[in-house]
Amino acid sequence: FNGVSFESYCSDLLQTFTFNTVYTDYSVMTGTAAYGATKATQIGELLTAAGGFAASVSASRSAAIQAGIWEILYETGGPLGLGTGTFKAAPGSVAQADLNVVDGYLANLGSYATTSFTAYVSREHQDFITAVPEPETYAMMLAGLLATGFVARRQRARA
Repeated sequence: FNGVSFESYCSDLLQTFTFNTVYTDYSVMTGTAAYGATKATQIGELLTAAGGFAASVSASRSAAIQAGIWEILYETGGPLGLGTGTFKAAPGSVAQADLNVVDGYLANLGSYATTSFTAYVSREHQDFITAVPEPETYAMMLAGLLATGFVARRQRARA
């Protein structure tokens, strides 16, 4: 986006996108503005739950998280789950273990903090979801680094 790479997930099932193409028809929106409060909260919780899981990047993990997002956006009947309802992931796939992990996240939505995300929305092309780190995340990371530095310095002073 504007020459900067970022990790994202698709939110449309039927629209397309071509890499290395300049698009000028995207609007940047909050998750709530793009998908409504309930779905935005559920996607935000899924992104929170899958944070550590997604850190170890693989095609099957990315696909499983993608399937979870589509489950939230397109399931029309019953509880959220990749093996039930109207939107299903094929059982027995190569990514089955990763799909099972994401299915567990979906079953426990409502018990996670929610991550804010941005939606890149177009009438003509694939829409995208990308997580936006919260200021609190940076503050916690900075506090952790400071504490680590303090402990290391204290241990050197004792030696």
